[in-house]
Amino acid sequence: MAEGSINTETLIGLLRLMGHDIRAPLGSLISTNDMLIAGTYDPLTDKQMHAAQRMKRNSRRALAITSSDDADIATAATSGVT
Repeated sequence: MAEGSINTETLIGLLRLMGHDIRAPLGSLISTNDMLIAGTYDPLTDKQMHAAQRMKRNSRRALAITSSDDADIATAATSGVT
């Protein structure tokens, strides 16, 4: 294993241990972000909307990773975030 890299088993173990600690704030983040996108507070500019949609996509992906079984976690965790 290269220096600075992490193996899949270690990553899966870490995500299992930290799953709840990650999911709880992600739920709040997703809810608040959904309200921003819906214009609950004020309309967003085009740049803000683009950023909010990217945040929504990536936070839902992170939530899916922490809620999945081992095979899904390994695949999602090694595929990168956009």
